[in-house]
Parts: sequence; C-alpha cells; structure tokens
Amino acid sequence: MECFAHPNISAVAVCKHCGKAVCHSCVVDAGGSIACSTQCAKEVREHDEMTQRAKKIYGVGETKRKVPSGFVMWFVLGAVFFGWGVYNSVGARSIDWFSLLMGVTFLGLGVFAYIRGRDIGLRV
Repeated sequence: MECFAHPNISAVAVCKHCGKAVCHSCVVDAGGSIACSTQCAKEVREHDEMTQRAKKIYGVGETKRKVPSGFVMWFVLGAVFFGWGVYNSVGARSIDWFSLLMGVTFLGLGVFAYIRGRDIGLRV
C-alpha cells in the first residue's frame, strides 16, 4: 500500500477517520490514533471522546455493574405516585385513581426500561 499523497512511498498507517494510507512524513498524531490531516485528527479526537463517554454511560470495560438512571427514575416516580395514591385513598376514604394509575404506569415503564436495557446489552 502506498501513501495517498506520495505514490512512490510505502504507507505506514491508515487514517482512522477517512481510511487513507499515509507515509511516515504525512502522519498526524491524533492522541493515540493516526490521521492524515489536522481536520481528520480533530474528527478522530472527537470520535475517541464520544467512545469514552459511551463506555462510561453503558459501563463497558468496568467490572462494577451500573444501574441506568432512566430505569431508576421510572421506578422512583412509580413508587412516589403509587404511594401518594394509597395515602390519599386511605385518608380520604375514596380512591385516588389518578395517582394510582400514574404509579402503575411509571412502574410499568420501569419494568419496560429494565427489560429493554437488558436486551440491548446495558449492564442491568
């Protein structure tokens, strides 16, 4: 494989962003990756940053399991609404249907979020 800018010189690497072959004199360091230009180096650094953030969000590469915040949020909202509905129903001697139904809905969304997260590979 030959360099994209110098056809007679053998390539030593491939740009991580655009895939062009580069020789030793064309290599641009992109912080642990190889790029062919400063623009590609910028794109590579941004891509690497997004990858690191995604790993933190999904807990990839860590041994400690993380519970996704969306899953917890639905369960907390469900518990609060359902508990408020029970509290109001007992105190007023009439059923607070709105709070109870909202609680059940949020709890259902929490179960759905848990199952969906497990199915797509989140560490739940």
